[in-house]
Amino acid sequence: RGSISFKDIPPERIEAIRRLIEDARRAGMSVFEFAKKIGYEDKLAKGFQQLVDEVAKNIKVEEPQVGTGRFRTGELVNSRKTEWTGKSGSTVRRPQIFDGELRAIKETKDIPRSRFTEFVPTIHQFRKMDSPYFKAYERAYLATENIIKAQKKAMREDVKQMRKGFKSEHREIKDLGDYLISRQEGGANRLEYSGIDPKTVKNFGDHPIIKQFEDIFDLAERETNDIRLATGKDKMPKLPNYFTFMYAEALGKKYGDIPNRFIDPNGVIKRRYRQFVEKPFRWTKPRSKLGRKIALNRDPFDVLERYMDQQIEFKNLTPIIAKIAELSKPMKDGINPETGKPKLYMLSKEKPGVHEFITRWGNWLSGADITNPLYGLEGGALARSLNFMRRNITMNRLGANLRTGAIQISALKNTWAMVGLPKTVEGIAGILSPELRRIAKTYSKLLDLRKSELEYAEFIDKGGRGKIEAVGKGSLMHIQYTDSVTATMSWIAAYKAGKARGLKGEKLYEFADDVTSMTQGSSLRGHIAPIQRTAVGKALTLFQTFTINDWNLMYREIFGVDNIKVSKGMVVRRVMDTIIATTLFNMLFEDVLNTNSPLPTPIRAAVDAMDEGRSGIEIGMAVFKELIEPIPVIGGAARYGSDPLGPVAEAIYDWTKSLVDPMNNNVMDDAGPFWETTATLFLPTPGTGQLGKSVRAAERGEDPMGIALGTKKRKKKSSSGFGSF
Repeated sequence: RGSISFKDIPPERIEAIRRLIEDARRAGMSVFEFAKKIGYEDKLAKGFQQLVDEVAKNIKVEEPQVGTGRFRTGELVNSRKTEWTGKSGSTVRRPQIFDGELRAIKETKDIPRSRFTEFVPTIHQFRKMDSPYFKAYERAYLATENIIKAQKKAMREDVKQMRKGFKSEHREIKDLGDYLISRQEGGANRLEYSGIDPKTVKNFGDHPIIKQFEDIFDLAERETNDIRLATGKDKMPKLPNYFTFMYAEALGKKYGDIPNRFIDPNGVIKRRYRQFVEKPFRWTKPRSKLGRKIALNRDPFDVLERYMDQQIEFKNLTPIIAKIAELSKPMKDGINPETGKPKLYMLSKEKPGVHEFITRWGNWLSGADITNPLYGLEGGALARSLNFMRRNITMNRLGANLRTGAIQISALKNTWAMVGLPKTVEGIAGILSPELRRIAKTYSKLLDLRKSELEYAEFIDKGGRGKIEAVGKGSLMHIQYTDSVTATMSWIAAYKAGKARGLKGEKLYEFADDVTSMTQGSSLRGHIAPIQRTAVGKALTLFQTFTINDWNLMYREIFGVDNIKVSKGMVVRRVMDTIIATTLFNMLFEDVLNTNSPLPTPIRAAVDAMDEGRSGIEIGMAVFKELIEPIPVIGGAARYGSDPLGPVAEAIYDWTKSLVDPMNNNVMDDAGPFWETTATLFLPTPGTGQLGKSVRAAERGEDPMGIALGTKKRKKKSSSGFGSF
């Protein structure tokens, strides 16, 4: 920001600097050298070094602040010791909690506990607590996600260069993979069971690439132990073979495990290692039912990238996770005058709703929401099948779907409701201003991470690395682009509104981020609703991330239900703005573009029903279906006649229908022919949905706009079968 004054730097950025110092120290480099290594230009790298030189003396590198530094006043209130010597002989430190933090916790509003909270995104729960202290955790989380993104980008470039360098000398990457597998405990057996003779494996022991792998492992081990020692865990046990450990950890998550070596007890890490050595084939699958050959991942660079993905995620998230875990323990709260012993404050007893929410959130960031009602179905065949079909449906239905890209702009109706029409117009115009775009990019913790729908966020972030996956990512870019532009418009509008309210600095940027997250939805792992944290829940709510967020915004911020900060006057204004904005967007989509609007159209539904000569009850039902459309899951099912169990169940049903009518002789049936329903469910083929819609539209004689977007028709069912998508 043009300032190197320590007091002017917010806690979240101090945390980022602390981690940069840690990473540079572990790598044995100066901050300038390390910043250059991970891809920063000279000018920025020098700026980092200058900043670090100025403020490093004020930062305790080994003590994560998690963005709550301003509350760290008074005495320690931890009921457990915060420092001791572990079995490894190293000093172990537990996150500290201060009296200032306890006071802030006491001032926090409790959250009502209900099963409906499974459908409440994180941002709305934090707003219910109305707590600057807990809000600091969400801001620290966003800062952490930005750090993770930057580090992953640098890591993937490094792995890419390693792969490229090795491949320039040796054409077969699998040869190196076989050699590294042969060095694992039991590796020879795994190769043999895969149909590979261990005696034929080439020896790369003296190749420089092996030293590169070993250096990466050594650095990762030091990082892991440093974080463990700073967050209440002793050093990770010394394992006999690090190649074995890397392979097991990298594949564990893929096959349903949740390995987190930063917080797992040593016994769990040892047991996971031995289990892989002794029973490795639970991680793999037979190539055929007749043979005993086992499919192995023979691409060492893919394994390395998966392993480092986990390393980067958990090394950065663990300080937040550990601090949240400490909040669930008893805290000293003065002295009991009768006994002379410390009184204990239990968050679970005093504020059970806050405790449940923040604990589940911390568990989810660490790898799994273990108290989720659907968690028991994770890791099994059902979960893997649902994830497989969900991924295919996402690629097929959203890939190259022009209408989905076009309707992203309709989310500005929420921005209009929250900050008013004038500021929304300023936001739309502001996208053309290089200076406003620079401010948004520089100061928002949200926009660079922006992906509104969980499904394409997962695909873009974690999709495979082959040619099909690359095409799939490309087929989603138009959605990503229009969503990003819309979110930036919303951020600029909120930024302008915040300035008009007198907000400055971090408060202003936080306000703009919050408005953007609430109005546009967010698919970040730390922002999604609890229902979306399991395979079954994701299948039930496929393409519903925005809808879930939209409903919570409508319920709490527009109608002001259970929200004392929203006055009656604000409710009237926001409701009227929502109605006007919805009407205008409906006119744009249905009258100008002649395609179905993604928003409710109760008036048009009533007019259409009357034109058809329906009874009063039928007209009322048509209007009712439109009005309940914003409600997650049931709204789309009622409005479109789709399956209430979600698009996965809908796709399975369509596939069974196509078995009866494989050529889709009934061309008005949106199920499509057998080839289309099969591709949708079982094959990762981008754009199948768009292609099928366009072919059927052309057969009906529609114009180019109708072929591209689909012609408006009465909404018995959407053109894609999946609600507004």
